[in-house]
Amino acid sequence: MAFLTPDSVYTIKIGEETRTVNVKIIPDGATAEKNIASYIQKGDLVKPNRKLSDGSGIPRGITVHNTNDIVAATGTNPAEQYARATYPNGNMNGVVVHYWVWENEIWQQLSDNEQGWHAADGKSRTESHIAGKEIGGNVDTIAVEIIQSERNEKTEKTAAILIAYLLDKHGLSPETDIYTHNYFYSNKYCPSVLLPVWNTFSNEIKSFYNALTSLQENVSADDKETNKEFSVGDIVNFNGGNVYISSTATSAAGSSKACTAKITLTASSAAHPLHLRAVNENGDFVSGVYGWVDGSTVKPRETTSSTSKEEENVEEKTPETEQKTFAAGEIVSVKSDAVEYYPGGVKIPSWVKTDYFYEISQVTYRGQKMVKGGEECVLLGRKVDKNTGEKYSSINSWISTELIKAEK
Repeated sequence: MAFLTPDSVYTIKIGEETRTVNVKIIPDGATAEKNIASYIQKGDLVKPNRKLSDGSGIPRGITVHNTNDIVAATGTNPAEQYARATYPNGNMNGVVVHYWVWENEIWQQLSDNEQGWHAADGKSRTESHIAGKEIGGNVDTIAVEIIQSERNEKTEKTAAILIAYLLDKHGLSPETDIYTHNYFYSNKYCPSVLLPVWNTFSNEIKSFYNALTSLQENVSADDKETNKEFSVGDIVNFNGGNVYISSTATSAAGSSKACTAKITLTASSAAHPLHLRAVNENGDFVSGVYGWVDGSTVKPRETTSSTSKEEENVEEKTPETEQKTFAAGEIVSVKSDAVEYYPGGVKIPSWVKTDYFYEISQVTYRGQKMVKGGEECVLLGRKVDKNTGEKYSSINSWISTELIKAEK
């Protein structure tokens, strides 16, 4: 069997550390060419083909696994070989994970928003690290399989970088949202190499996570000095063009048309140094550009007087456009023009805005306000059907308070 060729690649960069992710997603509807496991017989689907978290596709955690190192064939590496053994070879006894990690190599086989088969907990859920919340390994989390038979500094560092990136990408916390395989299936001592040194590995993840979030969320004096033309809070003209999920992303997440926008974050040394959100003439957030963009696509907004339009309309703003303080237990809805959960966060599915209200489960984290993408956030908990009032499992997603409104 020929080695796998990635369908695409992207780069994760945190400080001086750079890793390339080789993406080879198992096709939807792919079927087994032989009997693979008791639950995957010839002709059966080789992956669940279901979205995480009750169909929302929103990851609620990261599950860390550990499998033995192997001697790979000449010309390849263990990460690619394990990925190939999963699909198309069908030699992994039905195990399907999102990421394989070995030394500096990463291979991805499932999209972040889909379920895998890796935690041996079926479709069940158990109590999560967050009091009063439940989580399932297979149905709610992204699986990262670390390939090492004994401690390997390169492999562990790459895994920590990947996990930190995934936590930041999906609005998850290194304190509450990382799980071991053993957490979901106590009969499996996994990740066997890391469990005895779990605190050490967790701290390495936190170190990279803190470095990443500080790069994207903090506006330093150096940033302001370098970006003399623009500052956070400026209203500017976006000329249209590519929009990126992070300031360091190597490929665009999409594009947006020209519009008026507000600068909400800066990262002067990054490839895409400005984070924009579209605004109307009153300075209120509206549908449009939402994400990191190239500096060349942004121009100062021409004004006709020394008083800005935003200043002129301060007295005219209605209470709904002002920052509101929310409380745990309060019922809220997500505004129809919301695009991402917070600046640089995950895109909000349409059903989140149209189908449910939400009960706020947390307004602080460890006694402090939760700030993501430069904006104060609250944690959305249980879903409440807008038509019936029936309550369902928690969505467990941090969202900017500017994107929600109270429901009576």
